[in-house]
Amino acid sequence: MNLYEGIFERQSIRHYRMEALDTKIINNILNYASHLENLSDGVRTGFRVLTWQNVKKHLMGTLHIKAPYYLVLFSDVVEESMLNAGYLLGQIDLYMVSRGLGTCFFNGARLLCDGENGLVPIMAIGFGRPERQYYRSSKRTKRLPLSEICTIKEEVSEEERCIVEAARLAPSSMNNQPWRFVLYNGRIHLFCKKNRLPVPGIQRLHFLDTGIALAYLAVGAEEFWFNPELIKVENISEKQFKRNEYVITMRWK
Repeated sequence: MNLYEGIFERQSIRHYRMEALDTKIINNILNYASHLENLSDGVRTGFRVLTWQNVKKHLMGTLHIKAPYYLVLFSDVVEESMLNAGYLLGQIDLYMVSRGLGTCFFNGARLLCDGENGLVPIMAIGFGRPERQYYRSSKRTKRLPLSEICTIKEEVSEEERCIVEAARLAPSSMNNQPWRFVLYNGRIHLFCKKNRLPVPGIQRLHFLDTGIALAYLAVGAEEFWFNPELIKVENISEKQFKRNEYVITMRWK
């Protein structure tokens, strides 16, 4: 299974076999993560894998997922840190799934460990061998239809539709699905839905979720041999939208 195929079978796993993984598997995950590119050169990131034994004193008695391992992403705290974290973790999560592991995003990274080298823990992924069969058909995934989250302004190729369909299946906190897409002139413009209530924590999670959707766009583009480039379109960036915030544009080189 490759990363693109994993999109259509992935589900969040909440019950794991609390057994050790081969050290080579852990090293391969960290190696894959270390070779991913940040969305911006101005963001520093780092990764660490912790075991349940490392973190259980912090999580015992809480409602957080009990997993044998947690991959923690550390980052500078800058404007794009949540979007960037989602973009990186979305790819790492699919890499784990493609290797037969169960995963679950964990919004409690700061409970697991302290910061390091001036970076703070932003988000984590719990992972390990699932208790039971964990793949599911994308037909059972509860997501909004493409017609509600994507505006197509001209005729587009079937491959471009498939790329956005892949992003539609991205996981999000509380299944909020805050991403919105506009397909036009060989470009996919990505927007993030604005939270109706001025709650900074929720909007931060919206940007993390949108970063995961962006990762799924990138994986889909690679599957269909597109050569994507991420840019900011100034005439869109300068506009104020009532319900959505412009994030980034993917175009083909």
